[in-house]
Amino acid sequence: MTSDEFVELYDCASDLVHVGNPYFGTQVYLRLRLDQWLGRIRRLLEWRGVMLLHETERLIINIASQPTEAVQCLIAGPSPT
Repeated sequence: MTSDEFVELYDCASDLVHVGNPYFGTQVYLRLRLDQWLGRIRRLLEWRGVMLLHETERLIINIASQPTEAVQCLIAGPSPT
């Protein structure tokens, strides 16, 4: 999911949640089906990067998409010069 797609989904969801007068007739349309948005959100949340304070290494974490799968953690650091 790109940042532009996330903003699009956020704005659309905000319009749905904060619908004003039901008699006004405003309609909100999603460009993609709900299951397509959910797949994009899941892929977005699968990977995380964490940098600890005062450390040069970064933890790259893959959150398992299934409860039976293990969480993976990689340590990435600057390349030696």
